[in-house]
Amino acid sequence: MQLGDFLKEFILSRPDVKPATLEVWQQPCRNLIEYFGADKQLRKVTVGQCDQFKAWLNTQGLAAATLAKRLAFARTFFHTARKHKFIDENPFAEIKIPHANVSARQRFIDRETTQKLLDHANPTWRTIIALCRFGGLRCPSEVLSLEWRHIDWEAKRITVISPKTERYDGKGSRVIPMYPELHHYLQEAHELAEPGQTHVVGAGYLNSAQGPNGWRSCNLRTSFGKLIKRAGLEPWPRMFHNLRSSRETELLDKYPLHVVSEWMGHDAKVALKHYAQITNDHLESATQSSTDTREHYAQKTTQQDTEEYGEVRRENSEMPIKIEVCETSLEETEPCIMILRRGRDSNPRYGFPHTAFPVLHNRPLCHLSRIIRSTFFLRIVNSRNRFVFTHKNWWEKL
Repeated sequence: MQLGDFLKEFILSRPDVKPATLEVWQQPCRNLIEYFGADKQLRKVTVGQCDQFKAWLNTQGLAAATLAKRLAFARTFFHTARKHKFIDENPFAEIKIPHANVSARQRFIDRETTQKLLDHANPTWRTIIALCRFGGLRCPSEVLSLEWRHIDWEAKRITVISPKTERYDGKGSRVIPMYPELHHYLQEAHELAEPGQTHVVGAGYLNSAQGPNGWRSCNLRTSFGKLIKRAGLEPWPRMFHNLRSSRETELLDKYPLHVVSEWMGHDAKVALKHYAQITNDHLESATQSSTDTREHYAQKTTQQDTEEYGEVRRENSEMPIKIEVCETSLEETEPCIMILRRGRDSNPRYGFPHTAFPVLHNRPLCHLSRIIRSTFFLRIVNSRNRFVFTHKNWWEKL
């Protein structure tokens, strides 16, 4: 089997691969044919020649990420040849693929920058930007595939159709919440929608994207780059991806990793490697003293609890009382008190970063897991930085 025939018959003619993916595969195929020749026999490709191919590819002016992808594709192609018994071993298996610096192409697009873009955008582009930045949708595939029937206004849920992951079982769609930041722009788009318009983003964008090469022909990136310049901003790398990445970074600060990964439609490892970013807020909060951070956190939590539970009773101290809801398995009707002190030991599995000293009717509990089951209890933080658990009828006791 010759290299040219193998790439044409077994790689670029696969019926299960989308046209856009085949177009991407054509680039490493051209590199292989240009270096080895189309009549090169697969069995005569050695590890040394593959290493020389890597060195030659490094002289073609490719970015580090592109170089890594081309080598990874070449390794995959020869792995397919080994499965078809055209070769005994994969010569690219011993070639070390350089790791691209993912963080070098990441940019966190803050709310101020996003607002500048929205102020200079027309209604259609406001919807596209909002879906990417506040909804975390992939652009263009998920943004242009979203229809009005996928939005549940009463339940505030959005069913996102994902053409990129539809080939995986159960990954063709996912349900995300209608975030408050996104709700306004979806309402605006719904009011301005033309009669009979089925998709959220109209104006023929979906039809223009359905070319022979799939989503690669919709040309949204060029228009978005012009919009960024009109807003007086400098275009950043991976313009749409960084909007989605910025949204995921915000969500990771508020929700667990597995929840955010499900909403964004990818694996948790992918989220940490390609999406999670370090923002200026992270750096600034880390430089604050522990006292300032504790007071700021307590003040913020008290404000949130007051909105949910009403005014909270306070002690004669500058430190306000903090109330949180937790779960226990205690079935006794007598009030239960548990004191937690700050310490090095922690129990992150149950969300309590403190050393626990539980007491139940003057009898110690063996482990924290014995009381975290079903019934709702409330945790109170007093000014002395100690944590007290009380029974659910604590309000009547006060």
